[in-house]
Amino acid sequence: SCGTTLIVGKRFHALNRPNYDLCASCHTDHDESKKDNKAGDEEPIVFEETPLRPEDVPLQQALLSQLSGFEKWKGRLGKTKLEDQVERAMELWDEAHDNPSNATTTATTAAAFIKTLENTPLLDAKGEKKELVTWKGIHVGWFRNVFCKLPYVQKLVEEGAELWFVRKVGVNEIIRRTKPNDNVLSGPLIEHLDDVVMAWGLDLPNSEETLSQPTIADATTFVSYTGGYKLGFLVEMIDNIGDDEYIWMDVFCVDQLAWTGKGRLPEMKVFREELTDGLQAQIKKIGRTALMLEKWNNVMRTLGQAWILWEVFNTAQAMVEMNVYLPQQEIEHYLQTCMESNAEFDSIQQSLSQINAQNAKAQDAADRDIIFSKMKEFGFFGVNSLVISQMRDWLIKVAKQRLSEKQTTGKALYPFDIFKNNLALLLQAQGKLEE
Repeated sequence: SCGTTLIVGKRFHALNRPNYDLCASCHTDHDESKKDNKAGDEEPIVFEETPLRPEDVPLQQALLSQLSGFEKWKGRLGKTKLEDQVERAMELWDEAHDNPSNATTTATTAAAFIKTLENTPLLDAKGEKKELVTWKGIHVGWFRNVFCKLPYVQKLVEEGAELWFVRKVGVNEIIRRTKPNDNVLSGPLIEHLDDVVMAWGLDLPNSEETLSQPTIADATTFVSYTGGYKLGFLVEMIDNIGDDEYIWMDVFCVDQLAWTGKGRLPEMKVFREELTDGLQAQIKKIGRTALMLEKWNNVMRTLGQAWILWEVFNTAQAMVEMNVYLPQQEIEHYLQTCMESNAEFDSIQQSLSQINAQNAKAQDAADRDIIFSKMKEFGFFGVNSLVISQMRDWLIKVAKQRLSEKQTTGKALYPFDIFKNNLALLLQAQGKLEE
């Protein structure tokens, strides 16, 4: 579920699971996932729609007025079907550009575009299977200074669009508006970047950061994030990644046209399995993972997603560096309330104890089944232990950096003894007794 409280709009109450309610969007996603759950290993959750009480109407209206444009549109108001999502992506493009008639494909309606995607073959002209993923990366400078300047991208940020929307339909709309005909509606966005620049007259900025490096090269940082985060948040976090990095993001590097149009076909299941099996080797080759978090003490918002958990687990298995990016105020909150105070130190373990692979979710039940089958080879306990260790390593790293900063500047770290003791407890829990 999206974890949003209070629920705005329709509420669906679980009859056979305590304290479990869903908004309209998550209820629709649940129904779609249930269709793919062929194994039937879990007892299905039964929901009933809870009528809105008259006395709740003023509060609902007040909450609705505070939502972003994207949140008002989203499934809480009933627009959850793929056709509605594609239609909304088209509307946002028209709102973002002065001359929206630039669409050159014949598929000018949502229904027609979906049909085009469904009918686009997964084989190339030679009858060979198309590559649905690339392990190249986008230069950080190009992402910041060119892609993020695209009016459509700025509109998505302004509207508060979430990354699942960008990935599922936003990327496809960018390609639809920039390709000369329907026959080339395939491939990851990374393969269409020159078309994007040319079609929309994007000027390369006079920046050595952008111009001195090729736009595309072997990826050096694997970016891991959940689709529930907003695009604006991801843009903000990527600003903290080194200027020389080439970032791998599924929104750029996976064929979203095929995923959206043919996501439930047997051919796509094979692709999912190949992607899941080969992920560790690719992460090892890339050499670094960047995990995006909104809050340090609510890791399950991100790690509760099966794909993200699998990415972090494979990062640990590959023994490559993992950096965690989150707002600076969250880092300060962790240091001040947990490392400089005995009263809040226990909240670190409480946060880490939320990690439970067996409860991980995925928007598509087929993905969850494939990932779970791989996790079972290691055991869910083993997956949990390795991911918790990976997160604790990051917490230790942040605390050590703060300690080093204070010692270098000569400024007192108050209260110094508490900080050192709590750091020692983290190291002990990690088995680093020599430190």
